[in-house]
Amino acid sequence: MKKGAVVVVCFVFAVGLVLIFAAISGRCAEEIPFTEFKRIPNDKPVISSGTEGWPTFMSDPCVIKDEEGYHAFFTNLYFKKNGRYWISFDPQNQNEFEMHEFLGTVAYAFSNDQGLTWTLRKTPCVLSGPESWHDDDLETPFVLKDGERLVLFYSALGSRNGKKFLFRYQIGAATLELDGKTIREKLLDESVQFTKKKKPVLPYNTSIVHHDNNTQEPSVILKDDKFELFYIGLTLKKPEQQIPGVSGQGIKKVALYKAVLDKNLNMVRAEDDVLINGANITEVHYHGGAYHVFSTKSPPWYANYPGKAEKLDDFHYNESITYYRSEDGKSWSDARTILEKGPEKSFDNWGIMAPTVVFEKEHIVMFYTAWQVGNQTMTPLPTDGRYGLRRGQKQTIWGTLGRVEAIYKPALSDN
Repeated sequence: MKKGAVVVVCFVFAVGLVLIFAAISGRCAEEIPFTEFKRIPNDKPVISSGTEGWPTFMSDPCVIKDEEGYHAFFTNLYFKKNGRYWISFDPQNQNEFEMHEFLGTVAYAFSNDQGLTWTLRKTPCVLSGPESWHDDDLETPFVLKDGERLVLFYSALGSRNGKKFLFRYQIGAATLELDGKTIREKLLDESVQFTKKKKPVLPYNTSIVHHDNNTQEPSVILKDDKFELFYIGLTLKKPEQQIPGVSGQGIKKVALYKAVLDKNLNMVRAEDDVLINGANITEVHYHGGAYHVFSTKSPPWYANYPGKAEKLDDFHYNESITYYRSEDGKSWSDARTILEKGPEKSFDNWGIMAPTVVFEKEHIVMFYTAWQVGNQTMTPLPTDGRYGLRRGQKQTIWGTLGRVEAIYKPALSDN
């Protein structure tokens, strides 16, 4: 072979190696920065539900950590007992509870072993109202620490013109001064309540078809001395109407959006750009110089929900958890499924949703709402049964807290 030809071949070979390396590097940049998640424990949830000593019916966790341990905030259904809203329901003593007096709102629990066992606060840490826009259930809490206070964001159901405005959410906020105490000390005192803002921080739009016709499922990052509020926006066919039971109503789009608030929880700007289409019930982290989104992958019917009740038996059926990554918060990696529901007889055999993540130095701990379906009647509830959501006449769905772990690979994101 001539010398010139050798040079050309070597040059082409070198260029080929560069291109291959670049392609490999590009693929690496898209890799998930953690290993496969494993259920720990793999045979039961870390917080159960429906019986005495456990939450009545729970979902939508948010878990944060400090030097004492993990702090969980989640939605729970409370019934009144002896005049107080109570975290548990006892099927063996059903007559102790005022079944017509119930409220969905925010519960608190503490763990000093990375979420394997929990101490439950018995009463809610925030109540609804009195303003009409949040005088019904409060759901999907997200909590972060800002100096010596906690800030709670939540999805609020309320009333309009004296009637419940069904399935139309607005995002509210509340604060709690720690007064030199730890989160655990403050919130295990059952006399302590968050103080709610009187107006929503991100109200719904009822005038035009827009992505903020419904604002829900907040997740917040404190960055550059401002709150970056990520939320799920629903675009509705009839923005002036509630969602179920309305002829011609429908959800046109479900997506992740962002607004920015100042430290006083006032709006700085609301951004119109779609961040991630189809994301739902998300948690967003800014960690190692990148944004990480852990999201619920909902089934296709949700995006085309017609405003009727015929699909309610599919309540979160077959949902899974996905992951997205972005260095600039604008361009996102493709969705990667990181966890799916368990097998037929498992505690999460119906579907999984609402991921919440704690970054440790060498591993990630993720919690999620685990839905289980089983053969049990709900009306009447047997005394040896378990409170849950009725599915048809012979089945019940229970919501619990699942826990998984993965090894963290910071080299992919901490640069």
